[in-house]
Amino acid sequence: MSRPKSPLRIAVIGAGPGGLSTAHFIQQAGHEAVVFEAEDRLGGKSFSVVRGDAMNEMGTCYTTRSHKLVKKWMKQVGITLTRLGEARYDGVKVVDYVKQGDGPPLAFQALKFIRAAGRLRRDIRNRPDDPDVRAEASMTTAEWVKRLGLPKIDLASHR
Repeated sequence: MSRPKSPLRIAVIGAGPGGLSTAHFIQQAGHEAVVFEAEDRLGGKSFSVVRGDAMNEMGTCYTTRSHKLVKKWMKQVGITLTRLGEARYDGVKVVDYVKQGDGPPLAFQALKFIRAAGRLRRDIRNRPDDPDVRAEASMTTAEWVKRLGLPKIDLASHR
């Protein structure tokens, strides 16, 4: 496929992390990105509130040490990472908040989650037309975690 001679004007729906990243890449490729957002703020599900000396995460955005590009962008705009162990949700350390959930210990639930995710990836690869596989793959993470019976993992997704 050949590249267009003149820059394109490309619509990006949503100003969350994915939409803003997409707009950035579009601009890097020499095109114009027009971002459409339904809310009156950027960030999508990423939302932090500062109250006193505490930063409270109200959304879902986080990164790991392996996300080099995200960390580079964060540094460029002056955002510093907070270790998950230091992050708070409703004034409680995230780790403590998650541990107070019902069911078996967090390590057990995390292992079950990882195994189930691996199984689902294999099922999608090996049986993509299976209606049961499609139904499971189309669930939201919250629905899927509840179906698996992982209340602590569900709490972890709140942050």
